[in-house]
Amino acid sequence: MTCPHKNDVVTFRLRTSDNKDHDYQACHLTFIKNPTIESIKERMAQGVKFYGRISFSKSRYYINDTKTGIVFPVKILVTEKDFMDFEQLDTNPVMEYILEQRKNPSKVFARLNLPVGEVMKKPV
Repeated sequence: MTCPHKNDVVTFRLRTSDNKDHDYQACHLTFIKNPTIESIKERMAQGVKFYGRISFSKSRYYINDTKTGIVFPVKILVTEKDFMDFEQLDTNPVMEYILEQRKNPSKVFARLNLPVGEVMKKPV
């Protein structure tokens, strides 16, 4: 299963839909380019700061980039959980984040850029 993003340029074929609500569905998608993703990669390389609004869905946090509207899953490390104010996260704040990518280029995720002792520090 492939999930195209905003501004993707793709080629595809149509086939009869498996969903009774639609006549046709796209298949055999081939990605040609995605200007939004390329822009994000350039911003990462230039060290530009990313900001997005936090949301919670299906037992996970996500961040919606304020500039592109692309949503990334948020990875919260076990060592960071002691410094997180989850009640504040549930208010959907805009936060600075860092995009990270491991071996698989399609598995990009966000980590919150937490200033030590500031916004996300739980009250004592």
